[in-house]
Amino acid sequence: MFHSRDNLDISSGKKLRTLDGLEEYFWLSENTFPRTTIVLAEIEGATTVDSWRDALTRVQQRYPLLNARIRKEPGQRPYFETFPGRSLPLRVLALNGANLDGAIANEFAASFGYGDDLLARVTLFHSAERSEILLSAHHAATDGRTNLRIIQDLIAAVSGEALGKPLPLFPAIGEFFGLGEPPLYTQLAPANAPSTDFRSKLPTPFVRRHVLGRHELEAVRASARGNGTTVQGALVGAFFYAGRRASQSWRTAPVLCFSPVDLRPLFNTPEAAGAVISVLPSTMQPLDNLPFWEFARQLKQGMLAARTKESVALALSAVRQVVQAEGDPDDLSTIDAKGFYSHDLMVSNYGDPGVRTKFGHLTLTALYPSVITGGINTQSISAVTVDGSLYITHISRQAFPAFVEDACGILRESCNISTELPEAVFAQTPALSFVNRADSR
Repeated sequence: MFHSRDNLDISSGKKLRTLDGLEEYFWLSENTFPRTTIVLAEIEGATTVDSWRDALTRVQQRYPLLNARIRKEPGQRPYFETFPGRSLPLRVLALNGANLDGAIANEFAASFGYGDDLLARVTLFHSAERSEILLSAHHAATDGRTNLRIIQDLIAAVSGEALGKPLPLFPAIGEFFGLGEPPLYTQLAPANAPSTDFRSKLPTPFVRRHVLGRHELEAVRASARGNGTTVQGALVGAFFYAGRRASQSWRTAPVLCFSPVDLRPLFNTPEAAGAVISVLPSTMQPLDNLPFWEFARQLKQGMLAARTKESVALALSAVRQVVQAEGDPDDLSTIDAKGFYSHDLMVSNYGDPGVRTKFGHLTLTALYPSVITGGINTQSISAVTVDGSLYITHISRQAFPAFVEDACGILRESCNISTELPEAVFAQTPALSFVNRADSR
């Protein structure tokens, strides 16, 4: 059973705010099926370990939820609380010989548990002239765009730049709809649920990273525009069709894809830090055999409809219903019992958020966001455009072989991209050497 606040250390922190529906779901599920959100950045240029430590301290001071933890009292909603006097953990390893895909997999195997410690951690793979920085965060505290911003601030601080003023705590999303804090629970969690060892039995995630080059991404963008859709519509369509090739169940049953929706434009809050997202469902039926671009156009239409304030309000109400009864992070039967968040595919495409690549003497040369969602069989895709190229990460505990390769092949064919171009359609990272769970923190 969940260890209540009475069994934790006496708090010296201050309550910040109650978690809203999606944040509470992330908190509930983290202990049994981690939803950690991650970004890996590659930096060229001379640095020292001490400069990274100092930079991390400065960045932590800028983000309220990097100085917080999550607290929970029986019968009450969980809430963010300041955790004074604690520094974000920085683990330092040699870059030479590092298995970066294995390190990402280990981060997904390691949980933030009950969230009763700081909600992020950093691993630095260091060499004199090149570094890889791996940021892992509790999904209740950050989303992918927040992580991208944290990474940029971290590199800027290492390069000697001054950072902006501390960011304000972003309010619960419900406040934008006049809903106030989530109401009291309709039902309390049982007091005698046993602790679970479900997480220890989960397969180690499979991790593969790819790059869709500048020329190819331009071709996809132009083809999508010419066919009345978007890059996101094309990506979701390509992964739907690639999954259908790989899986019998995807050919014979409905397939559900979740696409995160960034709510900052809707609220006019571009600087917001936190989990400022909703999710958009898209479904492929077994009899859907539309031409690729027609299917991608349909996907775009559904995505546009889901971005209205009315649609987001409905989604927020549905999310709050998932946690209307008190759940227990140790009791799987109390966590999304009706399967509201069950899905087969997640495509998180951050578009081109204007990520900087030049920071004084330092250069950001690669950036790979990633998150694991759904269940054991869910295929999770994360992508971001940096300096004209699309960086893609595929994560799954039961991965489809060559999933991204097949999706890229579908895009090549649909966009009439020559396979004889001097620039590779995608640059593949070294093959993953699987890591043992015992190696995780």
